[in-house]
Amino acid sequence: MMTIFKKPIVLSIILILLGLLTRLLFLSSPSQIVFDEVHFGSFASSYFTHQHYFDIHPPLGKLIIALGAYIGGYQSYVAAHGAFPFHLIGDAYGSVPFIWFRFFPALAGALIPAAFFYVLRQFRIRPLIAFLGGLSLVFENMLLVQSRFILIDAFLLLFGLFGLGVFLRARNKNYNMRLVIISGLFLGACASIKWTALGYLFIVGFFILSDLVVYSKKHLPIKKILYCILRMMVGFVLIPFLVYFMSFVIHFRLLSLPGSGDAFMSKQFQQKTIFGKFIELNNKMYVYNKSITKPHPDASTAFTWPTMNSPVYYWVNSDTTRAEKEKIYLMGNPVLWLCGIAGMLWLLFYGLKKYPHQDVTLVLIIGYVANYIPFFFIHRPLFLYHYFSAFLFSLLAFWVGADHVLPKVSPQLRMVLLATLFLLTIGSFVLISPLSYGFIW
Repeated sequence: MMTIFKKPIVLSIILILLGLLTRLLFLSSPSQIVFDEVHFGSFASSYFTHQHYFDIHPPLGKLIIALGAYIGGYQSYVAAHGAFPFHLIGDAYGSVPFIWFRFFPALAGALIPAAFFYVLRQFRIRPLIAFLGGLSLVFENMLLVQSRFILIDAFLLLFGLFGLGVFLRARNKNYNMRLVIISGLFLGACASIKWTALGYLFIVGFFILSDLVVYSKKHLPIKKILYCILRMMVGFVLIPFLVYFMSFVIHFRLLSLPGSGDAFMSKQFQQKTIFGKFIELNNKMYVYNKSITKPHPDASTAFTWPTMNSPVYYWVNSDTTRAEKEKIYLMGNPVLWLCGIAGMLWLLFYGLKKYPHQDVTLVLIIGYVANYIPFFFIHRPLFLYHYFSAFLFSLLAFWVGADHVLPKVSPQLRMVLLATLFLLTIGSFVLISPLSYGFIW
């Protein structure tokens, strides 16, 4: 049985299958608009009417969702009925192939546990512990909810984790060019979902600069140093930019007709060249990101996120007269969120001083800080899901700490601790799951 843990590909497949099971299960429930499906469903639908829309986020996430809708036959629906309006939360989808709008977010969410496992393996974590780390995310309720609807955060997390993991592998192999290119593609895709992905790029940039300083101190031949700089510029500047830019090119090509987005742009916008439109749209995205002031009852401040004080109310079934109604809340598995807090405490009070692999502790602390602290300086309404990336780094810290601590206890106690942790994790997941899947709790 233990030989299975020597085969990472088998462990990855197990995690993917479990991820698919939990994310695709009941994907058609509810058959009503949930939370920000109002926005992202409408944006994806615009690619079928070709009417220009405006959003404060880059377009790649909506393009991927639109691809799922295209595969599911939404183009035929639009031809027969016109575009679905995605008007209000709770509106019924009827004959709209809405499951296909949700498919790629669910698929991305299903792959996140395997991506988490991959990052832990790049940290040189034992296969069993790395597998358990990935398995824990299968039972993370907040990640489950955000993966099952027409939302884009699952793409950001998946691309960010894989981009970071491949970067770490490339760095361990003296910046192997093939791995550098793959990492750059993932990181570019991550930045093309939301600008908050810059936290992942910051980690990569920090280590690239620190490595260049080390190379310069080794007095390597100038040609070798210049070659290293060229590889890094191509992999982590040029390729991410090209991915980001091309997502806008496709966006502009598909949105060739006037639409609601024109009100946000200059009168000359539709006549500009592709690059001119790219510059103006990104400028407008920045301006309107800063100007969002409309309050929301479930908005929360960043300092409350680690303790999950403010779950977000996503949906209630208004079509039933029953006293007890089906509801969906964005809330995490409290056992895993406590593990995240424990992971950061271990990192701060032990890992930064005594953990033998200081490059790992630097990735964790920089990753957490870069994906959390900037939100303290943002004045627009924020929500618990903005803590996703930072939470994943806190949970990475927990499993790194577990890999360091558990070998120091007896095998019997180790099994008891891990079994207890997963019984509590799965029990908590099951208890909260009606609020994740939209059933009566």
